[in-house]
Amino acid sequence: MGIRPLFTATLGFAICVALQSNHETRTQRGPASTDERDSASCDQKSGPITAEDSSNLEYFKTLLNHGDAAPIEDFLKLWYPEKQGSPEAETNPYIFACESIPWGVLVPEANGYLSEACSPDVLYSWGPREKVTSFAQYIPDGALWTGPMNAPVTNTNHAQGSGTVYATFSAIATFGYGTVPIRIKIKPSAQYRSTTSAGASRNGEVAFYSENNWHDYYLSDASVVESWSFGTPEHYDEIVRDALRIASGKRALAYTGEPNGKKLDRLWQLSNYDNHVSDAAHLKKALRAIIQMIVNGEGQIHYSKGTCRNRKLHFKTDKPTYINPFKD
Repeated sequence: MGIRPLFTATLGFAICVALQSNHETRTQRGPASTDERDSASCDQKSGPITAEDSSNLEYFKTLLNHGDAAPIEDFLKLWYPEKQGSPEAETNPYIFACESIPWGVLVPEANGYLSEACSPDVLYSWGPREKVTSFAQYIPDGALWTGPMNAPVTNTNHAQGSGTVYATFSAIATFGYGTVPIRIKIKPSAQYRSTTSAGASRNGEVAFYSENNWHDYYLSDASVVESWSFGTPEHYDEIVRDALRIASGKRALAYTGEPNGKKLDRLWQLSNYDNHVSDAAHLKKALRAIIQMIVNGEGQIHYSKGTCRNRKLHFKTDKPTYINPFKD
C-alpha cells in the first residue's frame, strides 16, 4: 500500500488545491444553476441552526445524561428519522464507477483531472475545536475567501505547514482526528486534479491523491469553497448513515479496504494513523460532543461572499457516498 503520509491532529484530514496553466485541457464541471445560487433569485430562508423540529430531540437529550454508560449503538440514531427513505440516498455511490477496480484508485481523465461525474460536491474533515476556530478566522462568514483555509502548522514537512486542509468524501472516515467534523460544500466550478503526493498545492483547484482504497483531497485555496458548517443535525445524520452503511457489511469506501470485520468492527479499521485511534470510545466521545453542540445551538454555517445563504442548498448533495443503509 505504500507509506501513509503523516497528518496532524490540529488539521485532521483535508484538502489541498492544485492549479494548472492549460485550463483548456480540463473537463469543466457544470455551472452554478441560476435558480439556486444566483443572488437575484436566492431564497435565504435558512433560519437559525436548531434541533427543535427533530422528533428525536428528547431522545438525544436523555442520551447525553447517560454519559459513557450508553453503548455506541445508541448514538447511531437519526435526528430526522422520517427521512430514512429520502430518494437522494437510495442509489449506489457514484464513486464506485470511478475506480480502476473494486477498492482501487480513482481514475482521472487523460488531462489529469477527475470527470464531473467523479468529482465530489461535499468533503469532510475532522479535527479538534481549534480547527473550527481557525476556519472562522481564515474563512469567516460573508467574506470573499481566497488563500489558506486554515492556520499553518509549524515544524512539519507536510502541506499543513502552508495551511492546507486534508479531507475526504466520507462523513465518518477520519473521526479519529478530533471530535469536531467540518462539512465543506465545494463550488460546482471546482476542478479536481490528480497528484502523486500529499499536499501538492496549486491555487484554484482541489488536488486529490488516490492509492488503493485511500482517497485523500487537499485544499489550500479557499476560493473553491462555497460554504462550510459544523455542529448541525443534518451533518450528524450523514455521519450516522455512513457508519450504518459500513457496519451493514455492504460495500463502502471509507478507508476500510475490503469488507473486513463484522458490523461495527469495520468502523474501527478506518483511520488508525499518526497516533490517532479510531475505536468505539473515540467515536462515542465525538458523537457526544456533536450532540451537545446541537442541543446548545452552537452549530454554524459559514457562506462565502456572494453565495446563496440557503440552508437546504448547503446540505444538498447529488453524490452521497454513504447511501441509505435502510433501503438498499
